[in-house]
Amino acid sequence: MVAYNYLLKWSDVIGIQRALGSTFFTNCAMSFKNEKYYLVLHGEAYAHEGTAIMYGQGIQQMFTESIRSNDNFSSFYNQIYNKFMTEISVELCENKTTSELLETSQIWFHNMTVFIDEVFRIRNEISSSMKKTLAELISEVTSVYTAYISLQIFSVTASFGLSMWYFSCLSKMNNKISKFALKVEERTKELLKEKRLTEKLLFRMLPRDVAYTLKTTGKSPASEFSEASIFFSDVVGFTAIGSRCSPMQIIDFLNEMYSFFDDIIDKYDVYKVETIGDAYMVVSGVPTPNGQAHAYHISKMAVDIRDEMIQFTIPCLKNQTVLIRMGIHSGPVVAGVVGRKMPRYCLFGDTVNTASRMESTGEGL
Repeated sequence: MVAYNYLLKWSDVIGIQRALGSTFFTNCAMSFKNEKYYLVLHGEAYAHEGTAIMYGQGIQQMFTESIRSNDNFSSFYNQIYNKFMTEISVELCENKTTSELLETSQIWFHNMTVFIDEVFRIRNEISSSMKKTLAELISEVTSVYTAYISLQIFSVTASFGLSMWYFSCLSKMNNKISKFALKVEERTKELLKEKRLTEKLLFRMLPRDVAYTLKTTGKSPASEFSEASIFFSDVVGFTAIGSRCSPMQIIDFLNEMYSFFDDIIDKYDVYKVETIGDAYMVVSGVPTPNGQAHAYHISKMAVDIRDEMIQFTIPCLKNQTVLIRMGIHSGPVVAGVVGRKMPRYCLFGDTVNTASRMESTGEGL
């Protein structure tokens, strides 16, 4: 891991050297500040190279072979790169025309790019070796764990001995994994950003109190509510509408209608549970109990939806008006989060079933 990190730093330094060298050969001059900076970078490059070779088995051999296999790069590395910022730098660009200086700059840029590519290739080989070693380590630990479980059945004494060996192996594995923790530090900011986005999405999918409990404790137990009112609605003849409109038109229609509903329910103490197709489910008194006010809020919301739907039309059917069925019932319910990959806040109980049946057997309004 140390060798990999220093190879990464080495390639970054070479990239900066490539830019400074290209600028030098283009103008055949370099400011004192940039010259000093280049010399510092050159020292860092050798330091990073030496550290990577010291900690990475086979890195020196791989780099030596890559130099030998490319005559042009070998000549560049030994004759130009290693002697840059000496008298040879001036000789390479002195008494040359602008086009010749540009060509020299391009040669420098090309060879430094080859240099970076070689370091990148070596870094990839080291990474593959690390992955292979880690896979072998995981396989080894898995085998040890399986043996430990089997032997535990036959002998308590042997089980104790194997458990000590197992924990020793885990300790060794943890020591190796701790070396990879350096990489985690570099990703901390990105993880925090993703965490904020995840929390924002979670608060949209679940009630805020429930989402906060789930986030802080890792679980959200189901709750029983003695008083609540459930509202269901769907579009009358939705199947027929779907057969006469394109899928995109149906999506636009539902999106517009549900946005219309959402604007209405924002006026009341209610919570939208879910929308499935043309079905729309709302509850009052859950997840925050509101005494006996739940019936008022659900009923008043339903009346507002009914009154406002008179002016709502279906664009793809020449502005045909929409009829909806509604069902309401009050009583006790149980609410909780269901699922892990895509958690949903669900309601259960006879109250929910009764409200659903009242909606499905009702007449369109």
